Amino acid sequence: MKKLITLFTMLFILISSIAFSQQAKEFNLPPRTKFMPKLYQEIDYSYKLNDLSLNEDVTKNFLNKFTETDLDKLKMNDNVTYNYYKAAQNYFRSLSDTVKKKFTVEELWHVYIYDQKLKNKLKTIN
Repeated sequence: MKKLITLFTMLFILISSIAFSQQAKEFNLPPRTKFMPKLYQEIDYSYKLNDLSLNEDVTKNFLNKFTETDLDKLKMNDNVTYNYYKAAQNYFRSLSDTVKKKFTVEELWHVYIYDQKLKNKLKTIN
């Protein structure tokens, strides 16, 4: 009986560690945003780096969900969130035209928030 309890305990610890290691990825979520694993869908956009097509427009509005008034309100009332979105905008602007032509705005936001490895790699592409 004692061996059976020990076996179940070890099995529980193993399953728990595997489950939590899947959620241990580093994300760059906006301030006060709660990660919801059930809604998260991992998408690997790294394949686009090998794609030869450059179909996207270089000029993009990365903060298209915000009006100037919204940004002004954020700046006055929620400086942390404002700084997050300004840092994101600066990141997007720093990307090369090659990267901007390969990715849509939505794809770049996904990379910025959920794929830190690819996010850093995109900065190195000329």
